[in-house]
Amino acid sequence: MDVITDRILSQIGDMELIERLLSLPKSDFSSLLLKLFHEQANKATPTDLLKSFQVNRFSVPSEISLDSEYEENNYYKGIHFEIYMQKENQSIEIGDGGFVDWTQKMTGSGKERCLISGIGIDRLLI
Repeated sequence: MDVITDRILSQIGDMELIERLLSLPKSDFSSLLLKLFHEQANKATPTDLLKSFQVNRFSVPSEISLDSEYEENNYYKGIHFEIYMQKENQSIEIGDGGFVDWTQKMTGSGKERCLISGIGIDRLLI
């Protein structure tokens, strides 16, 4: 094992934890991970969340515009977003996402919600 894993397992006091977790059925393991993430998210305060973004070198502030300058589209229903990358002082759209009504139409239920997103790999080669 690596140094970080050894440190964590030593701190927990169970050096066999990984092997025991890996022996679980995959569905049980996934359920356990979801429960852990849920509990961790419930413990976080807005201050904790802001602090984690401030110290995370991979997160950068987003410029969200609430202007209605964007033209309506017939693809996304309601909230949608666009992802840009900066290259040589130029913003290039590489992806987007938003809510669609496909699942509502397929199931006949107005309660269904579906959020999709995608990145154009070809756009990353520009």
